[in-house]
Amino acid sequence: MKKICLAIFICLTFFINSYAIEFDDFFEEEATTEIHGYISQGYMQTSRNNYLADTTGGTFQMKELAFNISQEITSRLRLGVQLFAMDLGDVGNNEVTLDWGFADFKWKSYLGMRVGKIKVPCGLYNETRDVDAIRPSIFLPSSVYIPNIRDSIVSGEGVVAYGYVPMEFGALSLGNISYQGFVGYSEIPNDGSTAKYITSVGVIDTEKIHSKNSNSIWVLWELPYIEGLVFARTRLCTSLVVSGKTNDFYLWTLMGVTPIGQLLVDKKVNVIDAVYRLHRYEIDVFSLEYTWDDFIIAGEYSVVESHRIIKAITDKELIPLKEGYTNPYTQSRYSEGWYINGSYRVNEYYQFELCYSEYYANMHDKKGNEMMDIEKQLEPLKGKTKLKNFNAWQKETIISNRFDINENWLFKFEYHYVDGTGYVMNIDNPDGFNASDRYWHLFAAKMT
Repeated sequence: MKKICLAIFICLTFFINSYAIEFDDFFEEEATTEIHGYISQGYMQTSRNNYLADTTGGTFQMKELAFNISQEITSRLRLGVQLFAMDLGDVGNNEVTLDWGFADFKWKSYLGMRVGKIKVPCGLYNETRDVDAIRPSIFLPSSVYIPNIRDSIVSGEGVVAYGYVPMEFGALSLGNISYQGFVGYSEIPNDGSTAKYITSVGVIDTEKIHSKNSNSIWVLWELPYIEGLVFARTRLCTSLVVSGKTNDFYLWTLMGVTPIGQLLVDKKVNVIDAVYRLHRYEIDVFSLEYTWDDFIIAGEYSVVESHRIIKAITDKELIPLKEGYTNPYTQSRYSEGWYINGSYRVNEYYQFELCYSEYYANMHDKKGNEMMDIEKQLEPLKGKTKLKNFNAWQKETIISNRFDINENWLFKFEYHYVDGTGYVMNIDNPDGFNASDRYWHLFAAKMT
């Protein structure tokens, strides 16, 4: 059935050519049905470190397909749905999913509501991160738009209230405010990017993952007197519960397993059930964008606050802990990311973008000293891993090129010079952290 859906999906995508099609004979006089679609095929290669896929040898496992249809039922009510399929390494695998599907009721310009599966507002570009045709880059900056947890924050099921409010008081203008408030939850696949990332961290082999609740508030301010200048503020909160198995040496070291207990773990005498609870996961994003004719400059700053509770479901007699250590193990962390980029459309056929981005796994330890402290704790387990201080950050200089071949086809080429491996997952590298190199290059190309 999935293959049949995918075949129909691809055919529609090729022949629709992204134009709005009117079917006024079937609906009310003013109503229109809009049908859009696209298909993208990409290629990635890295000089060192597999990134998101098996990239050191190059990979074509990078594609996206989308098909959507929306219908204006009345002047205030609109229904829409989009099917989406992607493949990025071992994530997605071209499985067709419901990307979004909702009813949108716009009561007034300052108050509307969407109900269903909805793109979650976060930063300037989260809602459009899969729409390749609207930006020159292939990848959004990873420092703010984290690729490893895409499926947990890109969309959610629930309700969004939204509106647009002109801030004018007589002769005084304070600009315009747009807002969105989301309440709901995210349906996260057990084999998706978030599950893969949690497994790669080295704590638990994910078997089941779900979001208990999510909410976000997003406000965009069009500043007065400077046309094209906008400021946005996002706060997104969610919580996750992950269940699975673990006999992981990293977790046991954090929890303080005794040498005897470690021996049992190493010999896999007891593979333990465990629960990983992301008790609170909060993303704060501050965004600024300025558009002047064909030039766009943007910058965003993000802080991610995470509070983890990891519980090994085991008999203490089987896996004894050192004195002073507890099960469950708790940890709080604040990560930080920011970027600045500028793009310029030279003509109708060519646009380029320059971007610089930085991410730190621990904003209070930007030199990676914590990584080295953990490495010392893991000294008895030499050979299993080799943490390095540059695992704590990822700094990227990015050059993106977009070529609009015609109104339906575009081609992109992108180069990244990368310092650090903050988002390189050991699950993608056969030797784990032993395979990581501090300085590396990423090349990507994509046809849409």
